Amino acid sequence: MGASCQSCKSAFADQFFARDYWISAKLRIDQLLGQKESNGVYLCQDNYLIEIPEAPDQAVLGRTLTAMKNFAVQHDDLRMTAMIVPNASLRHARLPAKNAPAHNQQEDLFAVNQTLSPCMQYADVTQALKAHVKDGVFYRTDHHWTSLGAYCAFDASAELLGIEMPITNYRVHVLTNSFEGTLASKSGKHTAEDTITAYEPLGTDVSYYVLYDSTQEKAGSVFVDSALDTKDKYTVFFGGNHPLVTIKTTANNGKILLIFKDSYANSFVPFLIPYYQQIVMIDPRYYYDDVEQLMTQRGVTDVLFLYNLSTFLRRYRACGYAGCVELTRGISAWISPKAAQTASRPPFLQGVYRKNRHDLGHACFFRRNSPAQTLRLCCYRSVSVTMRAICSAPSFGSCVSCAESILSAARAS
Repeated sequence: MGASCQSCKSAFADQFFARDYWISAKLRIDQLLGQKESNGVYLCQDNYLIEIPEAPDQAVLGRTLTAMKNFAVQHDDLRMTAMIVPNASLRHARLPAKNAPAHNQQEDLFAVNQTLSPCMQYADVTQALKAHVKDGVFYRTDHHWTSLGAYCAFDASAELLGIEMPITNYRVHVLTNSFEGTLASKSGKHTAEDTITAYEPLGTDVSYYVLYDSTQEKAGSVFVDSALDTKDKYTVFFGGNHPLVTIKTTANNGKILLIFKDSYANSFVPFLIPYYQQIVMIDPRYYYDDVEQLMTQRGVTDVLFLYNLSTFLRRYRACGYAGCVELTRGISAWISPKAAQTASRPPFLQGVYRKNRHDLGHACFFRRNSPAQTLRLCCYRSVSVTMRAICSAPSFGSCVSCAESILSAARAS
């Protein structure tokens, strides 16, 4: 019921007439009353907007970290690195005087570092960002880091990533001076605009092209100019998020990098291009094919988990690769797409059918009707493929607890 109500609330908010106007009007009233926060966003000095940090669900975070550690153990022959990035709340000097962060992200980052460090490298970029915080490593109106922030993180982590003699000379291009990001829309505060820049490396002859695997479209640049004419100008990097993106270069060094990522990686990856023969970017929120098979086919030598901490704690835990891989193995061991075609199926499975091949891969959809909700499970073709358990009616939000319920019901059957 809660998921359904939340879904209706989100749909209503998206379609509400003159939504931005009413949010801005509410903001003006709140500011007159002395409020320093609007809709989960701190209203800070110098027109900075900062997303209020949230405390993680420790049980879910523990499962995610355990799955990542298990993944690292299974691939201990690869150079594996995790980079979990704080948001702009580290700009303590700009936070409202009477409003300390709702949650201290440094504690979460420390816990993640301590848990992952024994089994993979951990790239701690917090101090590098803090050192340049006054130079603009985060946008004023958006939750992402800027290209400068991404460069600072790259410079701090290059040695850990095995990059020798990283490029230090760049030509900086201004792509737009009129970027208003997600936090401006969310808070209703439209008093500042941001600049998006692109860094062109100098002194390298490495060329590349980008392949968007789901559509097989190719591009000669990571930048999509048409995005600068849209509201979300940050999508100038790769045109936004995609299930799978491959960058092939002329750096004939045999290094193949696989990145599990969110949108923070979109402005970071351009700095990596001169140092890898191939870069494979997976966004687990949208990718459902066989990761293990992909790694074998591409001959992956390096792995990087790159996430903003807020995404890592909130979304990645629910639908990302690490958060679901253990449950996937359990369900895949019990039933596979091939087994689903047979007549001997547990009684709780109804309406099983086979989908045709499409850009998400072969899938079987299982439906179980219950008084409380409908559970639908997408079980993809692999022993360790990313799986998504869906709370329907009518939202499409991922939920690990639903996967556990399905697995329990399967075993009971």
